[in-house]
Amino acid sequence: MMRKIVILLLVASMIAFAGKITDFVPPDYDFIIYVANPSENYQKLKDVPLFSFALGEKGLGVEYIFNSMMDEVEKKSGVSKDVFMKAISHDFIISSKGISVDLNSLTSLDLNYYMDLLKNLGSNTIIALKSSSPSDFMKFMSTLLDLKLSEESSGLYTMRDSHVTIFARSIDDYVIMSGSKGSLSSALANYSKPAGGLTEEASSILSKKGFIKGYFRGNSLKIDMGVKVKGDITTDHLELLVKVENGKLVLRVDQFVKGNLEKPKAYLVGSSDMGEIPFMGNYFVGISAKSSAEAVEKVTSWFSGKGGEIKKVSDIVSSVVKGAQGKIYIIGDISAASNVTFAAVFKESKENFKDIEKTLEKYGAESEENGWILDIGGEKLHFFTYGGRFVVSNISREKYAAYSRRKKLLDDPTFNYLSSFIPYKRDISRAYLDLGNVLKNVTGLDVSSKMLFFQTYETGRFLYILEVM
Repeated sequence: MMRKIVILLLVASMIAFAGKITDFVPPDYDFIIYVANPSENYQKLKDVPLFSFALGEKGLGVEYIFNSMMDEVEKKSGVSKDVFMKAISHDFIISSKGISVDLNSLTSLDLNYYMDLLKNLGSNTIIALKSSSPSDFMKFMSTLLDLKLSEESSGLYTMRDSHVTIFARSIDDYVIMSGSKGSLSSALANYSKPAGGLTEEASSILSKKGFIKGYFRGNSLKIDMGVKVKGDITTDHLELLVKVENGKLVLRVDQFVKGNLEKPKAYLVGSSDMGEIPFMGNYFVGISAKSSAEAVEKVTSWFSGKGGEIKKVSDIVSSVVKGAQGKIYIIGDISAASNVTFAAVFKESKENFKDIEKTLEKYGAESEENGWILDIGGEKLHFFTYGGRFVVSNISREKYAAYSRRKKLLDDPTFNYLSSFIPYKRDISRAYLDLGNVLKNVTGLDVSSKMLFFQTYETGRFLYILEVM
């Protein structure tokens, strides 16, 4: 009995003194991405309609392609694919310095992107994961990446071809890989004697429950989301948190900034009236009228391919935006169909109507009973007021009114459901997209998927939330 107790105490002490996976991160690195409970969260991901479509054989078949790839590597390497699958089913991290990560690519389902990421590890990039069979794992990895594997007596693994070299070592059931011996040594030295630094700064976000957690110093994370706010501000750091729960994926980015922290508040506007816009497509966007350049760009983008006619639209919309207040809403149908419908809806100041009329007259717009009509590259562009708002649309006022009477955005239950998880009353931009409708138009397959995006600001912090069902 005493012997068993001693053995248990020894095992417990070994576990207690074993380092954490985050201990591999050197203190001067720029970012860390922590993927938690991959196996469990992947199963949850398959319950999200969009990812069920992307992964399933009845959709894009990404899971089938991945499994086929694993089977092929298993045959070539002589190592069971289970070795690799077990390794990526445990928590793993990616950390680096001197480079930036694109959020759009990071969260995509492009297998080629992840293969390139593995094969082209930077000299200051490390990947750490768990494997109880490091030799077999490295053999599988080298075959997967089509690299030649060698192992030195010191325990250093090298995978290389004429252009790529990846170094790896194993310690305490961990495998650590890097693009250089120097960064590999730094990671192992830090594991033996953790120095904190980046991981201390990131401790708050890393301790949260989630699928993907990330901390990024400065601009080491590239994000192309929402409206770019002009002002004397710079990014201090960003925190990323991705959760999968209740049949939806929620991505959240907190961008902490420094500088003129009051200026971005001018962009904040309520979105309580967004539900009143007509349901006339699959794309619904609301942006602060303060973001005039963004508004003009988003409206004129619907006329790409019209050549010099875009200058007309840009000038007219600029004159409308100049007197706009509150939120500007852009609605339409982004699909493969040729007859795309769209409308831009403005809360216009009465004082600006004369300037709008002058601009319309300048470009030859014709006055009609309920507004103006202008030919743009063979397409009719209508300008009218409806429901107290000024509307620019490629459909007539009568058709727009018919859409409005038939169904409004607030009549869509999924929009209301996703909006209920956003407690903020004021924001900079908000977007709702019927992804299922877009994918059906593109692929012809039925998909039930919706997306809501939200961007707001609090003193010293921009917040971005993306919800996907």
